[in-house]
Amino acid sequence: MERADDDIDIEDQFSEMDITSGWSDGDRLVLRACVGVVKTADASLKKLSKSISTSGKSDDVERTKEMDSLVELIEVISPAVDELVSSLYPPVSLPAVHTQVLLLLLLLLLDIFLYLPRPENYREIV
Repeated sequence: MERADDDIDIEDQFSEMDITSGWSDGDRLVLRACVGVVKTADASLKKLSKSISTSGKSDDVERTKEMDSLVELIEVISPAVDELVSSLYPPVSLPAVHTQVLLLLLLLLLDIFLYLPRPENYREIV
């Protein structure tokens, strides 16, 4: 499988880092888990962007509102990833990392909620 030039292999970069400078064994475990969260966010952003570019039509008000919601979500996910990565620099504060991971996961769940088709009786369910 060939990667696009703009794709960054986080695992390669992580393995090249000097992980002995400031991270404990526990911190390294947290770093590895956070790599997965960052990769998930990356995949989610790509799917959202592709969805907007291929299916985004502004032929009615409802679709325009949906696209606006997706764009707003994209604008929030990227800084959330930055905040998570910033919280991983030594000394690692586990409460800060946990907060950033939870925030990012909530945003990704919102992405899934907005992306999935809704049943016709959606309003009755909610």
